[in-house]
Amino acid sequence: ARTRDQSVYALLARVSEESQKKVDEFIPQDIAMCAWAFAKVACRDNKLLRLFADKSVERASELNGQNLANVIWSLATIRE
Repeated sequence: ARTRDQSVYALLARVSEESQKKVDEFIPQDIAMCAWAFAKVACRDNKLLRLFADKSVERASELNGQNLANVIWSLATIRE
């Protein structure tokens, strides 16, 4: 039987994989909230977080203050 941690890691890996495929379809809030969620659970998926950072730069004019703050907080938190 899978442990809870194994299930969580499997879920995070799947979310990361799907997010990387679909990030161009995300609205700014999706980018911010996904980045926040990965940082909140201390999942250091550098490839995904780098992608979120790059998309945030590309679409900075579309992100509101809360979205920007969430992405910045996420990147700072996960790199600690």
